[in-house]
Parts: sequence; structure tokens; C-alpha cells
Amino acid sequence: MNHIVVISLQSLTATSAAGGGKLTYYLARHLNEIGKLNKLIVSSKGKFTTSFPCRPVSLLSRYYLLLLNGLLKMGFVKYYRKRFIEEWLFDFFLQFQIDRTCRLLVSINPYLPRTLRKCKRLGIKTCLIPTTPEENEINRLLSEERKRWSVKNYEMDAYSYEPRLSVYNESVEMFDRIVAYTSVIGKTFSERHSVDKIISCLGLSWAIPPTKVLDSPVSARFKVVYLAHTVLLKGLQDLLQSWSIIDTDRAELHIGGNIDPVVLNIIRERFQGVNNVFYHDHISDIQGFLKDASLLVCPSIIDAGPATVLEAASCGIPSVMTEKCGAVDVFENNISAFIIPTSDPESLALVLSRCMNSLSDLKIVGQEATKAIERQRLADFILRLTETIGG
Repeated sequence: MNHIVVISLQSLTATSAAGGGKLTYYLARHLNEIGKLNKLIVSSKGKFTTSFPCRPVSLLSRYYLLLLNGLLKMGFVKYYRKRFIEEWLFDFFLQFQIDRTCRLLVSINPYLPRTLRKCKRLGIKTCLIPTTPEENEINRLLSEERKRWSVKNYEMDAYSYEPRLSVYNESVEMFDRIVAYTSVIGKTFSERHSVDKIISCLGLSWAIPPTKVLDSPVSARFKVVYLAHTVLLKGLQDLLQSWSIIDTDRAELHIGGNIDPVVLNIIRERFQGVNNVFYHDHISDIQGFLKDASLLVCPSIIDAGPATVLEAASCGIPSVMTEKCGAVDVFENNISAFIIPTSDPESLALVLSRCMNSLSDLKIVGQEATKAIERQRLADFILRLTETIGG
């Protein structure tokens, strides 16, 4: 019986699913193959063709999303308000698409109070697969980082906007099940919500890029790369602190991706003259950016992923990551990666110094990193996930 409705706030592009929407795309495709999918509902479908029933939450969504994005670009609405309005509209229209043909609703988006109340009335079971750690914990860590780095005049963001957080808390309590696909997500939810409804289903929720190991000779130059859309919780400030206390005369640090104003201010005030640091802004060619890299550093304060660690591993490049990165489930410390405490520049500096003095050993760790992700199969995870949600 095709009774499962899958929900994704993310839109489909002209050619594919993007972001967290990839998980719902793969899950919906599998549920359709076994005859259990009712439909996948997304914010906006564009021209992307799926092999299964898929529809936008509203025929109007494409237009109000264009309007909201336009207002954001012109500065008439802040990002956190734009996101809150978008989530409110998605929930408003979604409630009208839910009826008794649905017996199970599976969503990666928790901001659904109206839809969840309707599900309760109709006796429809609900399941949340969060793509971020618990958001009250994110807000707490943000507050700590602002104090730690003396951030005073900061921009409000989506995770600290109180109206949005209130809707989040109301919605999370209404879900019947919460599925954690990384230990970091599981731990943060277990600390704040009933453990009875939190279920672990560890695995990679996105497709691993094809292995394309960069076969380059070991160089005497130590090239470290960092790649992210940098907000305070990405931990770039910790990496720069570590870089400033080690000998970098024969090393280079390459920083890719856009950097939010709060972090830019910290860089200007504290790390303006740090040696051999190069900024590259947006990176469209990830493999090109990783070329000749000795090591990727992911110093996130907390992170459900990140995908950059997988990109690096697929190229045979090892990573340093904090213990609060979801990717720690895949790699083994000092074998296929280097795992350090969170918010600890001294520990990161020690690892960087050790790696700089043993470049030939890094190649072996990179090879193990590639093997580690090759052992992960998205199809296997989707099968386990289907069993976990009761599909």
C-alpha cells in the first residue's frame, strides 16, 4: 500500500535534488520501488523529472520563493526572517496535502506545527530525520562561541531567532519518532528530548562521490585546506589560532568559501597578519581546490557532516575533524583521519605540527580514508532507514 508521504523543505533544481533534499529523494525513490510511497512533497519542483510521484507544496511556492529571495538580495528582509517565513508558508500549504491516504509522514524539516497537529487528528504516524544536530544545542554553542571570541554586535541568525526556535520546540515534541543518522545528532537530541522516541540508524545520508584519488608525489610543502560556507560554528577562528602558534614557514593554509561578517571581524581583529594564509572565496571546482593538498581541516564546533571530508577522502586526502562532526562515525582516529577535541586550538596545533613533520605518513592515512568511505553504501543505508521508519 502506497501510504508513506516524504517531506522536504528543500526544492528540486532543474536537474537534481540538492542539500538535505538528496536524502528524501533517495528515500522516496526506494519507497516507490517497493510500492510504499504515496508522494514526495518539496518546496518547489522546477523542471526536475522524478521516476516517482513528486509535487511542490503549492503551485504558488515557486513565485513566493522568488519574491523572498529577491527581498533578501535587496536587503529588505534578513536571512533568518526569510527562512522563518519560508518554513511558515511550507507548513501552511502542506497541511492541505495531508489526508487519510497517508499513514506515515517522514520529514527532514521539523517546522511543521499545523501539519503535525492535523496528523495527530487523523491518526497519522510521524517521523523526523533531522539533518542538523538539535537546534537548542546549536543555539547554546553559538552563545558560548560569541562569549569566547568577544563577539558583541552580531547579526541574529536562524538558530538564535526566538520565534523560529519556539516553533521548532513545539514541532519536535509532536513527532512520534526521531531518527538519528549520526552519533552527533543522536547525542544532542537524547540530551534534550525523550530518549524513548529517538532511534539510531547510522550511515551516510548522501551519495559518496566517485573515487578519484589524486596520485601526486609527496611534496616537501605542507598544504592545508579548509572549505566551508563559514559561520561561527565552523570553527575557522580555531584553525587560524592554531596556525598562528606553529611554524608555518614551509606551509600554506588555503581557505575556500564565503565567510560571514562575524567571522570576518574576528579575522581582521586577531589574525590579519598570520603567515602564509590564502583566501579563495567561493569554490566551484572542489577537486581543483583539493589538488596538491596534504590535509583538510574541519574544525567545526558542531556539524552533522560535513561533505567536504568525504570529498577529500575520495581524493585520497586525510582530514582533521573535531569529535562533534558527524563524519567521525565513518573514520578511525590516527588510522583514516585525525579526530580532536572541539574548540581546542592547542590540540589542533599539535596535530598540524605532527602532520607537517610526517608528510609521507599522511599519504597512507589518505589511502585509508578512501577505503573507509568506499565501505559505506548509500543503498545499504536507505534499506536500513526504511526498516527503521517502519516502511
